[in-house]
Amino acid sequence: MKNEVKYKDYRIGRDVYTVKLTYSPQGSLFGPEVRVEVMKWHQPPRNLWERITEWWKYYLSGWVWNPALTNASLNAYCIDKCNYEAAQRLAIERGDKEWEAM
Repeated sequence: MKNEVKYKDYRIGRDVYTVKLTYSPQGSLFGPEVRVEVMKWHQPPRNLWERITEWWKYYLSGWVWNPALTNASLNAYCIDKCNYEAAQRLAIERGDKEWEAM
């Protein structure tokens, strides 16, 4: 069976993240799972070249959501992972500002 791919955008503060959701019906030992890839905001790829270059141009982090292993909904899980990326970005910006202030 073929994996299904969907894209969804989430706004966290001033940032917008594109989340690529890949449903895998054969998933793992615990049943079907969804691979969650958090990326910088972009439009979904329209052709093969854009699909190939998407990973190294926009990719930030990857996670796996399995309904058998977590009580969180898929939407809440995606928001949590986007919040994590936003917190990382803010920490880096704060570090840069403090360094410049020294």
